[in-house]
Amino acid sequence: MSWVTGTPTFPSVNGLESHAASAGRDFHGSIPLEIGRLRRLQDLHVSQNQLEGEIPLSISSCKELQTLMLSYNRFEGSVPKDLVLLPKIKVLNLGVNSLTGTIPISLGNLSTLEQLWLAENFLHGDLPDEIGLLGSLQTLAIYSNNLTGRIPSSLFNVSSMRSLSLSFNGFSGRLPTTTGSMLPNLEELYLWHNNLSGPIPASLQNASILELADNQFSGPVPTSLGYLSLLKWLYLSGTQLENGPGRNFSNNLQIFNMRSCYIMGSIPESIGNLSNLTQLILYGNELRGNLPSEIGRLQKIKIMFLFENRLEGSIPMEFGQLDSLLKLYLENNMLSGPIPASMNNLTKLSHLYLGSNRLSGKLPIEIWNQQLLEIDFLGNLKSLEYLNISNNSFQGAIPDSFGGMISLQFMDISSNKFSGKIPKSLGTLSYLQFLNLSFNELEGAIPSSGVFANITADFIMGNPLLCGSPKLRGQGRPVSAIRSKSPSWTRSLVFRIPLIVCAFILALACFLFIFFWRHKLRTIVTEGVSETQIRGPSWVSYYELRRATDNFNNSNLLGVDRSLHPQDEARCPLSLLKRLDIMIDVAQALEYLHHSYSVPIIHRDLKPSNILLDEDMPAHVGDFGLARLIGEENFASQTNTLGTIGYMAPGVSASHIGFL
Repeated sequence: MSWVTGTPTFPSVNGLESHAASAGRDFHGSIPLEIGRLRRLQDLHVSQNQLEGEIPLSISSCKELQTLMLSYNRFEGSVPKDLVLLPKIKVLNLGVNSLTGTIPISLGNLSTLEQLWLAENFLHGDLPDEIGLLGSLQTLAIYSNNLTGRIPSSLFNVSSMRSLSLSFNGFSGRLPTTTGSMLPNLEELYLWHNNLSGPIPASLQNASILELADNQFSGPVPTSLGYLSLLKWLYLSGTQLENGPGRNFSNNLQIFNMRSCYIMGSIPESIGNLSNLTQLILYGNELRGNLPSEIGRLQKIKIMFLFENRLEGSIPMEFGQLDSLLKLYLENNMLSGPIPASMNNLTKLSHLYLGSNRLSGKLPIEIWNQQLLEIDFLGNLKSLEYLNISNNSFQGAIPDSFGGMISLQFMDISSNKFSGKIPKSLGTLSYLQFLNLSFNELEGAIPSSGVFANITADFIMGNPLLCGSPKLRGQGRPVSAIRSKSPSWTRSLVFRIPLIVCAFILALACFLFIFFWRHKLRTIVTEGVSETQIRGPSWVSYYELRRATDNFNNSNLLGVDRSLHPQDEARCPLSLLKRLDIMIDVAQALEYLHHSYSVPIIHRDLKPSNILLDEDMPAHVGDFGLARLIGEENFASQTNTLGTIGYMAPGVSASHIGFL
C-alpha cells in the first residue's frame, strides 16, 4: 500500500498491514499511536510534510522496520530512547525538525544501523561514546545542532564510515593524526564551523570532500592533499594555516576555498591544470604577484573570488576565455592597466567587481558595444547584474551602450575620471536600483527617468559641472552648489540643538584640559625642573602666547573678518542663528574633505579669515596653502608645527606636535 494524497491528515492505520508506507507533502497533524500495529512494516517515508507533535514510542513495536524517514517536519520533544527496540533498522532520519534534548546513549546498540541523520535540530550536550559502537555505520549527519565537547575517539574506529558530517556545532579538541588510516573508507568529511584545533591529518587518502573551514586548525597544510586523486571539494577557509596547499592537485578538484587563511605567496601557474575547477575562492589573504595567464584555461570556472589581496599587474587577456564565468570579484587589490577587450566574451557574467584597484584607461568599446549587445549568441554583458569599477582611474565617456545591460541592478563607477554627459540610456534600465556616479568629471544635465527619478546628491556629488534635477532641489545649478536653502529658522533644530550641546561640551573639555595641564606644569616646575627643560628649545608655547595676547583679545587678532569679530563695541551683524549656519557649512566642508573626497585632505590652517562668505551668506572654506593629501602613496608627516598660532589645538602648540 502507498499513501500519497487524498487527505490533509495522517491516514488511519486501522486494519492495515503493509511492508511499505509513504505520504505526500500535504499531510499535517501527528502520527497516530496505532502506527505500532503495523507489525510487518519495513519502510516508513513521511518526510517533507507538516507533521508535528512528538514521535510516538509505539513505532518501536514495528520490529521489521528497516527505514524510518521523518525528516523535514515539525516534530518536537526528544529522540525516543525506545528506538533501540528496532532490531533491523538500517536508516534512521530525524533531521530538520525541532527535536531537543541529548542524543540517547541507547542508539549505540543499533548494530544494524547504516545511516543516522539527526541534523538541523536543537540537540545539545556531548556526542555519546557509544555511537562509536555502531560497527555498520556508513553515514553520520548531526550537523547544525548545539553539540559540544570532544569528538569521541571511538568514532574513529568505525572503519565502515563513508560520510561524517559534524558541521555547525561546538566540537573542540584535535583530530587524530591517524584519522585517514583509522577511517580507510571515509570519502566525505564535514567539520565546518566548530572549535577544532591542531594540525590537519595527513592521511585522508580516499577523501573526495573535505570541508574543514572556520575552525582553529593550525600548522602547515599537508602536502599530501595534493596527491588526493579523488578530491573534489576542498574548504580550508577561516583557519590559521601557515602556508598554501602546494602546487599539485588532481584535475578532479571542483571547489577550492581558502578564504581568510593568511596565506602568502603567488597564485601558481599550475592552477591552469585544474580543468574541472568551478569555484576558486582565495579572498582575504596576502597573495601577491601577477594573475597567471594560465587561469584562462579554467574552462568550467563559474565563481572566482580573489578580492582583498595584494595582486598586481594587469588583468590577463586570457580571462576572456572563461566563457562559463558567472561571478568575478577582483576588488581591493593593486591591479593596474586597462580592462582587456577580450572580456567581451564573458557572455554569462552576472557579477563584475573591479573596484579599489589602480585600473585606468577607457572602457573597451568591444565590451559595451550596443550592436553586439543586441546579438543573442554573443550577448556580451546582457546578463550582468552587478558592476563595480569604483576607485580606479578610468577615463573617457560612459558608453551609451551601458543601456544594453538590461539585467543590471547595481552599478558603481564612482571615484574615477569619467567625463562627458551621463547617457540617457541608463534611465531605461528597468532593474537598476543602485547607481553611484560620484567623484568623476561628468557634466551636463542629469537625466530624470528610471533610476534618476529618485537619485540623491550623495550619488552624483563631486561632479562640479553637472546640473541637478528637481529631485535634487537645485535645478539648473551645479551639483557642487546644491545645498539646503531655507530661512534661518527653517533649518531644522535637529541640527542646531545637538550642535549647541556639542559646542558646550567641547568648550568645557578644553577648559578642563588646560586647567589640569597648567596645574601639572606648575607642580613639575616647583620640584626644580625649569620650563626650558620641560619644553626643550625656546618655542613659544600656547600658555605664553595666551598670556602675551591678553587671553587672545580681539584687538590683537590679525586678518579676522570684522563681520565675525567687530573691533568696536557695536553689535555683531551676524545673529546667533547665522553663526550656527556658518558653523554647519564649515563642518560639512570638512566632512567632505576628510571622508567623501577620493583622497582625504587635511586643511591644517582653519581659522575665521579663511572662511569666505558670499552675498547669500553660505560659507566656503578657502586657503589650502598648507593642506595635505593623505593617501597610500602621498602619506606624509610634519614634525614642525603648521597652522596659525591661536587657532591650533592647545595640545599641538604646547607640545610641538605637528599635523599630518
